[in-house]
Amino acid sequence: MNYLSAIGKISWGYIFIYISLNLGTINIFPAWAGFLLIYLSLDAVAEMQPSAKLLKPFALLLLAEDLAEWVLNIFSMTPDLYWIDVFANVIILYFHFQLLTNLANIAEGQGSQYAERLKKLRSVQTVFMTVIALIPVSKRAAITLAKSGLVVFGIGLFGVIVMLVICVTLFQYKRELRGMEQNASLAAE
Repeated sequence: MNYLSAIGKISWGYIFIYISLNLGTINIFPAWAGFLLIYLSLDAVAEMQPSAKLLKPFALLLLAEDLAEWVLNIFSMTPDLYWIDVFANVIILYFHFQLLTNLANIAEGQGSQYAERLKKLRSVQTVFMTVIALIPVSKRAAITLAKSGLVVFGIGLFGVIVMLVICVTLFQYKRELRGMEQNASLAAE
């Protein structure tokens, strides 16, 4: 698989990770499918950024955790997996931070106009996900947020916007790469 194909798979992987569309109890856009797409792309990314290879076991772990949760939801089983969720959240934070860092570094090396945006989105997403993960730890913050529906709505809206901008940026980066590839082939002729 070449890098352009890998970016396409990663872009779709993020769609699966971020979008939750349920048909009854079944999520028809399961996050585990997104982690699988990203896992399959990591070798091509690692050819340009070797540290991306370190993400493979984390992608498998996240895939397995989400797949197990997805299967349990199909059978309407919702066990209390608090510590597994906490552990998964830590891995997710690292995983997204490192993957977006690798992609931004590659984009920067290619002279892409999306390199800086990927870095900024990586940082915003990391701070946002960290704050969201810490809210349940603070009872005062959780109670305050529970009383203020507007704040919860605002936080949710901000999260959706960040996720959409990440997905759009990845697809734009892929289109830019395709253009670079076509220009290179035209120049070679």
